[in-house]
Amino acid sequence: MSTVDELTIRIEGPEQWPSLPPQDDLCEMPHFDFAMQRFLFDNNHRILLTVGKFQRSLHFFPDIALAFPSLPGVILSLIRGEPVDLTFPESQMFLECSPHNGQLNCTVGTFGTQPSRHLVILDANRTARELKGFVQEVLGRAVTASNVSREEADEFARGLPEVG
Repeated sequence: MSTVDELTIRIEGPEQWPSLPPQDDLCEMPHFDFAMQRFLFDNNHRILLTVGKFQRSLHFFPDIALAFPSLPGVILSLIRGEPVDLTFPESQMFLECSPHNGQLNCTVGTFGTQPSRHLVILDANRTARELKGFVQEVLGRAVTASNVSREEADEFARGLPEVG
Protein backbone atom coordinates (compact mmCIF):
# COMPACT_ATOMS: atom_id res chain seq x y z
CA MET A 1 0.00 0.00 0.00
CA SER A 2 1.27 3.46 -0.91
CA THR A 3 1.85 6.14 1.68
CA VAL A 4 -0.02 9.41 1.18
CA ASP A 5 2.29 12.40 1.57
CA GLU A 6 1.45 16.05 2.08
CA LEU A 7 2.05 19.27 0.23
CA THR A 8 2.68 22.26 2.47
CA ILE A 9 3.47 25.88 1.66
CA ARG A 10 5.00 28.07 4.36
CA ILE A 11 5.79 31.76 4.10
CA GLU A 12 9.18 32.33 5.68
CA GLY A 13 11.41 35.38 6.08
CA PRO A 14 11.74 38.44 3.87
CA GLU A 15 14.15 38.21 0.97
CA GLN A 16 15.39 40.53 -1.74
CA TRP A 17 15.36 39.43 -5.37
CA PRO A 18 17.96 40.92 -7.72
CA SER A 19 15.50 42.42 -10.17
CA LEU A 20 13.88 45.66 -11.16
CA PRO A 21 10.34 46.10 -9.91
CA PRO A 22 7.50 45.06 -12.19
CA GLN A 23 6.37 47.79 -14.55
CA ASP A 24 3.32 48.37 -16.67
CA ASP A 25 4.27 51.50 -18.59
CA LEU A 26 1.49 50.98 -21.14
CA CYS A 27 -1.13 50.32 -18.44
CA GLU A 28 -2.11 47.03 -20.05
CA MET A 29 -2.50 45.01 -16.85
CA PRO A 30 -5.69 45.20 -14.81
CA HIS A 31 -5.17 47.19 -11.61
CA PHE A 32 -5.51 44.16 -9.32
CA ASP A 33 -2.98 42.07 -11.28
CA PHE A 34 -0.39 44.84 -11.29
CA ALA A 35 -1.02 45.68 -7.62
CA MET A 36 -0.43 42.02 -6.71
CA GLN A 37 2.78 41.94 -8.76
CA ARG A 38 4.02 45.03 -6.90
CA PHE A 39 2.99 43.58 -3.53
CA LEU A 40 4.83 40.33 -4.20
CA PHE A 41 7.94 42.26 -5.29
CA ASP A 42 7.90 44.91 -2.54
CA ASN A 43 7.13 42.35 0.19
CA ASN A 44 9.20 39.48 -1.17
CA HIS A 45 9.51 36.46 1.11
CA ARG A 46 10.98 33.01 0.87
CA ILE A 47 8.40 30.28 0.48
CA LEU A 48 9.14 26.75 1.62
CA LEU A 49 7.29 24.29 -0.59
CA THR A 50 7.32 20.76 0.77
CA VAL A 51 5.93 17.88 -1.27
CA GLY A 52 6.45 14.63 0.60
CA LYS A 53 10.19 14.48 1.34
CA PHE A 54 11.03 17.02 -1.41
CA GLN A 55 11.61 20.63 -0.32
CA ARG A 56 12.33 23.70 -2.38
CA SER A 57 12.64 27.38 -1.52
CA LEU A 58 10.59 29.61 -3.77
CA HIS A 59 10.00 33.36 -3.61
CA PHE A 60 6.98 35.65 -3.70
CA PHE A 61 8.75 37.35 -6.60
CA PRO A 62 9.18 36.00 -9.19
CA ASP A 63 7.86 32.45 -8.49
CA ILE A 64 4.51 33.15 -6.85
CA ALA A 65 3.98 36.31 -8.91
CA LEU A 66 4.08 34.19 -12.08
CA ALA A 67 1.79 31.47 -10.71
CA PHE A 68 -0.65 33.51 -8.60
CA PRO A 69 -3.19 34.40 -11.33
CA SER A 70 -3.55 30.72 -12.28
CA LEU A 71 -3.88 29.28 -8.75
CA PRO A 72 -7.71 29.46 -8.57
CA GLY A 73 -7.84 27.41 -11.80
CA VAL A 74 -5.29 24.94 -10.43
CA ILE A 75 -7.39 24.47 -7.29
CA LEU A 76 -10.55 24.03 -9.36
CA SER A 77 -8.83 21.42 -11.55
CA LEU A 78 -7.75 19.49 -8.44
CA ILE A 79 -11.33 19.46 -7.15
CA ARG A 80 -12.67 18.34 -10.54
CA GLY A 81 -10.15 15.52 -10.72
CA GLU A 82 -8.26 17.00 -13.67
CA PRO A 83 -4.49 16.85 -14.23
CA VAL A 84 -2.49 19.83 -13.00
CA ASP A 85 0.88 21.17 -14.10
CA LEU A 86 2.50 23.95 -12.09
CA THR A 87 5.93 25.28 -13.06
CA PHE A 88 8.18 27.75 -11.28
CA PRO A 89 10.73 28.60 -14.00
CA GLU A 90 12.94 30.93 -11.94
CA SER A 91 13.44 28.24 -9.29
CA GLN A 92 13.65 25.51 -11.94
CA MET A 93 10.95 23.38 -10.37
CA PHE A 94 7.71 21.75 -11.49
CA LEU A 95 4.76 19.73 -10.22
CA GLU A 96 2.78 17.41 -12.50
CA CYS A 97 -0.21 15.86 -10.78
CA SER A 98 -2.63 13.28 -12.17
CA PRO A 99 -5.76 12.34 -10.22
CA HIS A 100 -6.55 8.76 -9.26
CA ASN A 101 -9.31 7.76 -6.80
CA GLY A 102 -9.21 10.97 -4.75
CA GLN A 103 -5.45 11.00 -4.70
CA LEU A 104 -2.84 12.69 -6.84
CA ASN A 105 0.07 10.88 -8.42
CA CYS A 106 2.41 13.83 -8.37
CA THR A 107 5.79 14.12 -10.00
CA VAL A 108 7.80 16.88 -8.40
CA GLY A 109 11.05 17.74 -10.04
CA THR A 110 13.75 20.17 -10.93
CA PHE A 111 15.28 21.09 -14.24
CA GLY A 112 18.43 22.87 -15.25
CA THR A 113 21.95 21.70 -14.48
CA GLN A 114 20.87 19.05 -11.94
CA PRO A 115 17.47 17.70 -12.98
CA SER A 116 15.59 15.36 -10.68
CA ARG A 117 12.15 13.73 -10.45
CA HIS A 118 10.34 12.35 -7.42
CA LEU A 119 6.99 10.59 -7.35
CA VAL A 120 4.72 11.32 -4.40
CA ILE A 121 1.10 10.51 -3.70
CA LEU A 122 -1.00 13.34 -2.29
CA ASP A 123 -4.57 13.60 -1.07
CA ALA A 124 -6.36 15.80 -3.64
CA ASN A 125 -8.66 17.62 -1.19
CA ARG A 126 -5.90 18.26 1.35
CA THR A 127 -3.68 19.64 -1.42
CA ALA A 128 -6.47 21.89 -2.72
CA ARG A 129 -7.12 23.16 0.84
CA GLU A 130 -3.43 23.95 1.33
CA LEU A 131 -3.25 25.89 -1.94
CA LYS A 132 -6.47 27.76 -1.18
CA GLY A 133 -5.23 28.68 2.30
CA PHE A 134 -1.99 29.97 0.80
CA VAL A 135 -3.85 32.15 -1.72
CA GLN A 136 -6.07 33.54 1.05
CA GLU A 137 -3.03 34.31 3.23
CA VAL A 138 -1.28 36.14 0.39
CA LEU A 139 -4.45 38.14 -0.34
CA GLY A 140 -4.76 39.06 3.34
CA ARG A 141 -1.17 40.28 3.42
CA ALA A 142 -1.73 42.35 0.27
CA VAL A 143 -4.78 44.00 1.87
CA THR A 144 -2.87 44.68 5.11
CA ALA A 145 -0.06 46.27 3.08
CA SER A 146 -2.68 48.42 1.26
CA ASN A 147 -1.66 47.16 -2.17
CA VAL A 148 -5.19 45.99 -2.90
CA SER A 149 -8.51 46.79 -1.29
CA ARG A 150 -10.53 44.26 0.69
CA GLU A 151 -13.12 44.42 -2.11
CA GLU A 152 -10.52 43.57 -4.77
CA ALA A 153 -9.19 40.68 -2.69
CA ASP A 154 -12.72 39.41 -2.09
CA GLU A 155 -13.47 39.58 -5.81
CA PHE A 156 -10.38 37.46 -6.58
CA ALA A 157 -11.22 35.07 -3.73
CA ARG A 158 -14.69 34.51 -5.21
CA GLY A 159 -12.87 32.60 -7.95
CA LEU A 160 -11.57 30.14 -5.37
CA PRO A 161 -13.74 27.02 -5.29
CA GLU A 162 -15.13 25.42 -2.17
CA VAL A 163 -12.93 22.58 -1.02
CA GLY A 164 -14.38 19.46 0.62
